[in-house]
Amino acid sequence: MFPHHRRARAAVRAAVLVPALVIGLAACDGGGEAEPDPAPTSAAPTPLADIDTTTFTVGRVSFCDAVPEDATADVLGGEVGEAAPYENGSVAEVAPGVEDRVHETGCRWYGEGDAAALTTPLASAWVFAPPVTPEQAEQYAAAAVGEGCRAVEGQPAYGAATVATVCRTPVPGTETTPEAVVTEVAFRGLFGDAWLTCALRAPTAGGPSDAAPPTDDELFERAGVWCGQVALAGAVEPETTG
Repeated sequence: MFPHHRRARAAVRAAVLVPALVIGLAACDGGGEAEPDPAPTSAAPTPLADIDTTTFTVGRVSFCDAVPEDATADVLGGEVGEAAPYENGSVAEVAPGVEDRVHETGCRWYGEGDAAALTTPLASAWVFAPPVTPEQAEQYAAAAVGEGCRAVEGQPAYGAATVATVCRTPVPGTETTPEAVVTEVAFRGLFGDAWLTCALRAPTAGGPSDAAPPTDDELFERAGVWCGQVALAGAVEPETTG
């Protein structure tokens, strides 16, 4: 590992109150951008509030393989059914049931069930490919609140210009399944010049499961633990000049 990667690892360790929870950080790809190391097989849960996400930078590159597998299974409430990484310029889901060409790099991890069904649990994370200024970040944070979505105060910070949101989408029912409501909770924020979003989507009313649906607070708690791991997975040492 190069010396500047060791310094990046040390900086992130300092950002977490429980140092043993820090995952591996960057290795260099052929294009010169820092790429995270493969994910460890286990990581104890750390609340997002226990991670100072304002102290490190996220690379604008793929980080999917560095996200701990057990953390992803935990946030989905069971086994990970399917993982779908995507790169800048590819076609990806930008809203429930809506796909478009994106200028970001990210991943979607589905829980057990049909990946095409909106009621299947989904954990997703993505980072914008272009660099983002603090002024742009403020605009992106404001734009995250709109029809069906609202900002939620009191959630832990996720980088700078941070916003936590909850969004609800009704899902038409069938003859055997009542109408469901799918809820997505998300954390967004600026890490250096990288705009990172991390979200968890799950059915919270109706749907195929007989189990009691999670509350918003429960979803934010689960998502917070996982989103902290996502941010650490993508952490790199900030570039210096001079």
